[in-house]
Amino acid sequence: MRAAIGFLGGAALGVILGVAMAQSPLLHGTVNPLVQMFRAVPSLAFVPLPIFWFGIGETSKIFLIAWASSSRSGSIPISACAT
Repeated sequence: MRAAIGFLGGAALGVILGVAMAQSPLLHGTVNPLVQMFRAVPSLAFVPLPIFWFGIGETSKIFLIAWASSSRSGSIPISACAT
């Protein structure tokens, strides 16, 4: 269940961010360097952060799944196709 929640949340966030970046050159110029910077970092490198922020529970696991799916599926391909 957490995989579905995390994937749907992350994919929705990635698609919304990607469409917004494709529509707004100002937003693309502002957010794209951050997206590209975090895309280069492996998702497993972020494991300690959500555990520190949310504790060892479902929330940190859902956050990691959402992070991995949004950074890999949504904003990068959509903004690349739209530019």
